[in-house]
Amino acid sequence: MEQHLRLILLLLFLFSSIIYTLPEPCNNVMPYCEANKTLPWMRCYEEYIATCTIGRGRTFPRIRGILDAYIRDFDSAEEVTKHTIGGPSIHVPSRVMNRSWTPGKRVAVMLFNSTLFEGVNDSEFLGNHVISVKVGHTSLHNLPEPVTLTFKHDQKDLLGSCKFWEEAKGTDNAGRWSTRGCSTNRTDGEFICSCDHLSFFAVLVNTGNISDAHARSLSYITYLGCGLSILCTSIAIIMYICMRRSPSKAGREEHSMGLHLHLMGALLLLHSCFLLSAWQAERDKEDTRACLALGLLLHWALLATFTWMGLESFHLYLLLVRVFNIYIRKYLLKLSFVGWGVPTITVAICALIQPYGLHRFQSEDNTHTRTYTKICWITDTTVRLVTVTAYLSLVFLVGAAMLGIVVIKLRRKEHRGTAAQKRHIGRNCLTLLCLSCILGVPWGLAFTTYGPLTLVGLYFFTIANAFQGVYLFLWFLSLTYKSHASSTGTNQSTRKTDISLGQL
Repeated sequence: MEQHLRLILLLLFLFSSIIYTLPEPCNNVMPYCEANKTLPWMRCYEEYIATCTIGRGRTFPRIRGILDAYIRDFDSAEEVTKHTIGGPSIHVPSRVMNRSWTPGKRVAVMLFNSTLFEGVNDSEFLGNHVISVKVGHTSLHNLPEPVTLTFKHDQKDLLGSCKFWEEAKGTDNAGRWSTRGCSTNRTDGEFICSCDHLSFFAVLVNTGNISDAHARSLSYITYLGCGLSILCTSIAIIMYICMRRSPSKAGREEHSMGLHLHLMGALLLLHSCFLLSAWQAERDKEDTRACLALGLLLHWALLATFTWMGLESFHLYLLLVRVFNIYIRKYLLKLSFVGWGVPTITVAICALIQPYGLHRFQSEDNTHTRTYTKICWITDTTVRLVTVTAYLSLVFLVGAAMLGIVVIKLRRKEHRGTAAQKRHIGRNCLTLLCLSCILGVPWGLAFTTYGPLTLVGLYFFTIANAFQGVYLFLWFLSLTYKSHASSTGTNQSTRKTDISLGQL
């Protein structure tokens, strides 16, 4: 009896071992790979699809992200042609099948929805389709004859290029779409892709990305502008501290100058955090905690800059619209609580969900190979839209409205003024340009970086805002000189005419 029991246990053990080592059914591969956190799902799929069990019906059940599937084991090195349902067609030549051919070589063709691939908008994929071609158990490169994929479309003069997914090293799903080893032939209604290797393929159209050369140029302009802005705002703050030791100026002028210096302090922090974030993101060895902290600081400095620009608009409203009865006790101190407190509270709330980390911006070179510029920034789209885009829109609208009021007042003054005052048009234009900087109007150029003016808008936006600290430093020198000249009493009439603008 005991021997029979041992025999039964041994048979159960052997049976369970056999069951455990059996390959997964093919319809379980994608759910398993999406749940697997140790490998990117693309690498997991290519590994398991070559050994999974097909099943009797050779059909594939409907699974999220898979639009069509074709898996078949071949006993001869014959060519394979497959027309996917609603998607591209694939042709694998017999010479490719004959390469390292063994009986039972598997061919797996999968049509995926592009939503499974991160980093690219769905509108950039032709038909939202990504097709995978796998032959055998090993990766095939430098094929003797290219694999041909045909993508059909019904759009006239559509531009695009054939690309494959080039996976980055690591355990995440990072990678890029590259044209290496693939050529594109465009005909009426078709993109014909010829590739010398097997992978995940797609046709990317209307990407809207800037070229790699322009991306480098914009980076150089940004770094130069940020460096000069840091230098100029630092000098302005030191000059202001030294000037505080001299006899104080009139109340309104002191408040205006203090307000400008708070804005320059925010800009100093913004440019410094930006350079540090870019430097940390480009390091070969990524420190997640350091990148998270720098992304948080960059967000805080940007919100502080926007807030102080909004307070500049509020201060200008008091000077030009209300004019009388505008005394506020401890005015600058109260503004400081708002200017630094609102960004601090906002970032503290955002930090609870930790939306900060490594953010990638895309560009393409002349071979359509996509590269990435990295920075420590906000990775959550909702947080970015609410706290940056919406907040910037509000500050921009208020600043533009106040700038419009200044223009109206200057026009009225020109009509009522003497011939000598009318000759000051150039000086008034310079005043408007400087006012637009402190009111945040140049940041509105961010809305021109979409659509047909993307490249031009990016250059205008970069030049206008990277050098903003330099512009404000020149504005600060102008106000300092004007204040010094008016304090000597050399030209009281000029002081009376320009007091509203000199107090800004």
